[in-house]
Amino acid sequence: MAQYTKNLVSDGFEIYWMKRIVEREREQISMWDQITGRYFLLANLMGDSTYFSVTQNRAAEHRTIWQAFLVGNLSPMRFYIQNREIKAKWSVQR
Repeated sequence: MAQYTKNLVSDGFEIYWMKRIVEREREQISMWDQITGRYFLLANLMGDSTYFSVTQNRAAEHRTIWQAFLVGNLSPMRFYIQNREIKAKWSVQR
């Protein structure tokens, strides 16, 4: 299981929480995880109408990730976090 660097300030609360969930994927989803997942799902759903067009795609992507998480599928969240980590490493190396 991969360990991710977590920094609440640079990641933001949503990404920080995703990393925590992905790191402990074998544990059962807690009530707090479900409440947090529903919160972010609702936030991305409601914010979708008020976001700029650039961030609407991000909101739709995050909504899909949280919907999959709530039904027990961690794959989209894991791939999203892995891609963020790879992009971060590439940006530092350039």
